[in-house]
Amino acid sequence: MMQVLLKDSIAPLFNLRRPALIRIFSWLKTASGQKKRFSVAKYHLDTISQETVHHTAKSGFQTSKLYDQVRPTYPKEAVKLLIGKLGISRQDRSSNQPLRILELGAGTGKFTDVLQKVLRDSNVEIIASEPVLSMREEFEQNFPTLGMKDFSAENIGLPNGSVHAVIAAQCFHWFANEKSLSEIQRVLVPGGKLGLVWNVRDHSVPWVKEMDDDVILPLYVQSNTPKAQSGEWKRLIMASDKFGSLEGDESLKTEQILTLDEFVKRLLSISVIAIKSEKEKKMEIDKIKSILNKHKLGTDTVILPYKVEMYWCERA
Repeated sequence: MMQVLLKDSIAPLFNLRRPALIRIFSWLKTASGQKKRFSVAKYHLDTISQETVHHTAKSGFQTSKLYDQVRPTYPKEAVKLLIGKLGISRQDRSSNQPLRILELGAGTGKFTDVLQKVLRDSNVEIIASEPVLSMREEFEQNFPTLGMKDFSAENIGLPNGSVHAVIAAQCFHWFANEKSLSEIQRVLVPGGKLGLVWNVRDHSVPWVKEMDDDVILPLYVQSNTPKAQSGEWKRLIMASDKFGSLEGDESLKTEQILTLDEFVKRLLSISVIAIKSEKEKKMEIDKIKSILNKHKLGTDTVILPYKVEMYWCERA
């Protein structure tokens, strides 16, 4: 007789959408006939995780190795500033009260890498999570000793009041909704804080602004894809009763020095370009190369400048 894991699984079934329920009971019936073991609890978590990932992210970030190779890292100075604002100190290993940080949407670990270095020899536990499989696989190769959790921001698989800070680097705009805010509030301890950070292309540099305004940002509109620059995520937090006032810092800058080939690969790591056909990708890249030529850039190297935008707020 088929064994079904029922622990903590029946109640969540009532929250599933009808198509998901149909798939579950169809698979249960098949599994029963084949005398196979099936976990309703695991299916519930996996289904929810996939359903809450935006379609552009799901398709556009399949090239996780490329993403890891060409995306910028974060300045240590910025990471230190952010964790300071979140109330995370470099506690000694002997401390009896370790602090726990949850990093949502950790991706391939670009932010995690710097966070680990900044918190070295501290009694701080980092819990990384990522709902996109290819990203998790790349993360696990980069950090074989650091566990990676498979859950989305809308369904955080941690107990109530279990972390002291939640950080989302380069990703909060993907899941800026009431459900994720409720989940983040739930897992934070009283007085815990949410920290957000983005490396944003610096529009004070004319060719960068022209590239974004004329080529890249319109692709977000065409594909109905969330973007950090829209500010919708900010309005959501400011209107929410789940967190206190939103504070921020945009004073720090960083840059990538890239060959033209590396610059092209950097562009191809942008989700709204990555989802295009090969022909369409070439068209968009050619438009950007024309902008570089117009500004007499790109013959040897391309310096791509960023502003490091950081925000934080306290759990209400």
